[in-house]
Amino acid sequence: MTLRRLGFLPAVLLTAEEPMVSFDLWNGSAPGAEQSWPSEHEEPLLLAVRFGTGPFRQTFTFTPEGRRRLPAE
Repeated sequence: MTLRRLGFLPAVLLTAEEPMVSFDLWNGSAPGAEQSWPSEHEEPLLLAVRFGTGPFRQTFTFTPEGRRRLPAE
């Protein structure tokens, strides 16, 4: 699995008045499948976003694709 986090902080926000935005991207093989290259996905999938200055649970949100790919409980 290839999971990457991309952080975005424009130069005008360096005053720390606005929080950083983080995007969790994935471009790997399905769980249990062999790793392959090129990946089965043409573009990375956006799984989650974090934005805000509060606690993690209040600032982290799964996208519909991220929710769909969560392990079964």
